[in-house]
Amino acid sequence: MSLSFRLFPDQLFDGKLANEVDCKFSLYDAGLQKFVHSNWTWRTLTEKGDQVIWCNHRAIFIPFSSAPRHCQDKLEDFCKKETECRPKKKIMKNKGDRKHKCWKKFLLDEVSPKGFPNISEKYHVCQRFAPGTEFADIFGPKSTQFATVYDTEKRGPVMSFARFKDLGDSLRPTLSFMLEKGLLPVDYTLFSLFFEQKRRGMMQKNVETKEQICQTGLYQALENDYEESKYHMMHLLSPDIAGFGVSKRIATYTVTNTLPIHISLFTAWNQAVHNVRRFAVDHCSIPIYSESDQNKKRRQSHDYPEVYVIAGAVPSTNPEVLLNKRVNIPYLVWMAACCVRGAETSSFSVYVRNDINSPIIVAPVVQLEVLLSDLYNDGGQNSVKLFPAFEGVCSNIQHDVSQVISA
Repeated sequence: MSLSFRLFPDQLFDGKLANEVDCKFSLYDAGLQKFVHSNWTWRTLTEKGDQVIWCNHRAIFIPFSSAPRHCQDKLEDFCKKETECRPKKKIMKNKGDRKHKCWKKFLLDEVSPKGFPNISEKYHVCQRFAPGTEFADIFGPKSTQFATVYDTEKRGPVMSFARFKDLGDSLRPTLSFMLEKGLLPVDYTLFSLFFEQKRRGMMQKNVETKEQICQTGLYQALENDYEESKYHMMHLLSPDIAGFGVSKRIATYTVTNTLPIHISLFTAWNQAVHNVRRFAVDHCSIPIYSESDQNKKRRQSHDYPEVYVIAGAVPSTNPEVLLNKRVNIPYLVWMAACCVRGAETSSFSVYVRNDINSPIIVAPVVQLEVLLSDLYNDGGQNSVKLFPAFEGVCSNIQHDVSQVISA
């Protein structure tokens, strides 16, 4: 008796002969009205197929398989399979807002910090709300709330900048962290359909499946990276010191302004942020307004004091320590603040090694600069200068108030 009569159709695919069947898979793009992949083998599908396209949006991308049930089951198995995020091979060439200079207004005399290697190659973010989002409709899409220099390879901020003449209260909004629209993979077919890349800006996360999360997190860290870890997702620039206005506090809730900090340091670092607020109020005469005062005429004169804040993180190297196998865990977290009030200047800095129960160090700005120079340049010629404007007045030891702050 012929096998073709005994083992057809389903029995053929339940036994040892199942692996001999040559299944073919094709993908139809309903928008383009054509097949974008044709006659892929099972091996090709598992090696090159993207689960987001093949599985999650079948009103747009319609998969086809060979007729036998075994082949259809294989396609469903492919869609159910858990996979790790595939690393992105291409380096992010886009440098964001670096050429637009909208970030420079947060720097003392618009002069950038010096001595940080390859800083011009990093992604510069003028933190604003993406057009078409709810927050942009409320607060506007054009106003830059603060600025960040971001490392897309390490998926973490290098530093964030802020300046303020007044502060709000220290209450924080309850929000999920937003994504940076400019760091979404624009060359990715599905996302180019769903995320129009007219402009950059912060947007609420709009992904659900693991595969979508993988694509969204190609260049930026995600809240999912912190699951079951000993690190908190912490603001680099805290909403407490972003300046007056609800929009500024909300804007700090973006993943490009976050980093992993050891859970044992979280409370102590928040106290360091409180010290910066206290410095602004007590030593720089920065007023605190309630939100009910927002319609009152606030201070605009250049004669009033201003505080410039730079917050940063030194990435771990040799060895690089990773969160969820993809997000660099910083070796050092730091902040520096400088008050300029007419001809008077005062400043201090804080830093901590990102390890269990490490002490928070309050120090002169110049001490932090020496430490950063050693960490970034291995004692080379390129000295770090955080506030190089006006001959480095903010780094002058005569203007240091760190001993008063730590008292």
